[in-house]
Amino acid sequence: MQQLIKSEVRLWAERLTQNNPHFAGLPACPFAKKAIADDRVDVRMDFGWQYCEVVRTAKHLPQRKSLIIQAELNPQMSAEEMHADIRKMNMHLSQQNIWLIGFHPDDPDPDFDDDSEDFKSLVDEPFAMIFIQRLTELDDASRVLEAQRYYTRASHEEIMELYRRRQAREEYDNGNGKKARSAGTWRKSQSI
Repeated sequence: MQQLIKSEVRLWAERLTQNNPHFAGLPACPFAKKAIADDRVDVRMDFGWQYCEVVRTAKHLPQRKSLIIQAELNPQMSAEEMHADIRKMNMHLSQQNIWLIGFHPDDPDPDFDDDSEDFKSLVDEPFAMIFIQRLTELDDASRVLEAQRYYTRASHEEIMELYRRRQAREEYDNGNGKKARSAGTWRKSQSI
């Protein structure tokens, strides 16, 4: 099943690398194809009890990977419950430079995906995905896209999620992460 989901993610990424007017003519996922081609994406199965596998993967994110997709077949939680849980986990994991993004089979189809009904799934069962990424890498990429007007037609919810992620990045850079600890070490050495 893991291989089928991996194959479907590759097909999905291919579709989302086409230029799209909703994103100022940029692809919906401009970095996906290269990350997959460079073997920087991995798919793992099951969220685990109370997301324990997601948290474990987040805490031990391999250095050579940009993205780990944790997939759950026939998720028992609703889309609203999963997204609320992800927001709570992000409050804590962002302090370790991790950010989660969730996709639930009951999420509405995105406005920009006119071909969603044409997409033939390889997996017969519905599945949810949680993308596990480094907060700093994700935020840096989003700033590049913002400069290219990528978010011009983003929904209110998407803008609020971007704002939460930017705020978490700022907090990480100013006290919760390695960068801030290094700055504290620098201040100590300056006072000697």
